[in-house]
Amino acid sequence: MGSDADSVLVEIITPTAKPSKKSTIVSTFQNIFDISAKAAIPGKVDPGLGMKAYNHVTTHNEQSGIFIYWKNMKHHDALAATPGFAEGGKLFVNDILPNIEGELKTDYWTTQQVDMALKDADATEVIELQLSGSKAGKELEKAVATAFEQLSPPQGFLGSFVGSKQEDAEKVVIVTKWSSKDFLDDATWAKESEKHLLSALGGKAQVERRLQMHS
Repeated sequence: MGSDADSVLVEIITPTAKPSKKSTIVSTFQNIFDISAKAAIPGKVDPGLGMKAYNHVTTHNEQSGIFIYWKNMKHHDALAATPGFAEGGKLFVNDILPNIEGELKTDYWTTQQVDMALKDADATEVIELQLSGSKAGKELEKAVATAFEQLSPPQGFLGSFVGSKQEDAEKVVIVTKWSSKDFLDDATWAKESEKHLLSALGGKAQVERRLQMHS
């Protein structure tokens, strides 16, 4: 994956499958993304920037994590509206929605740390925070980077990026990337990283959700 854009929109989907349906959901999302690439119109609507699927999320045995990367929401909407994407829409209705438990959670985050956002990794952690008059933009990115530098992350840490929520600038996500699930399973790191992050944000943030994912 790669892009020369100044920012990217990261779509993070965390579906919880009905029993024995997780593989169907993951493979269908991949099929839909492949269809979207073919639906692109040269010179008018570009294909998506990439997709990464994680088959396992530690909070639930039947949950998976899907990352899809776009230039922005306009790019996302334009591709979904192309005539060639109709087949993908049918797959979503027929093979995704009937096989999930509860509501399909989808969040959109914008980040300027493009290279790290698009960097491939076998494992990742998604940390969602609610800010309250805290740092934003480049200042927030610097605070997070400083917190991780002070921690001396364990072996296997590939880096992180910060994104702001499309609909709410006071909600942010920090995504850390890892070369293996084994390095992510570090209880000390999890505890210390949260403490340092909240301190770096001036005590004006609250962790709302923390998800570990791996292939």
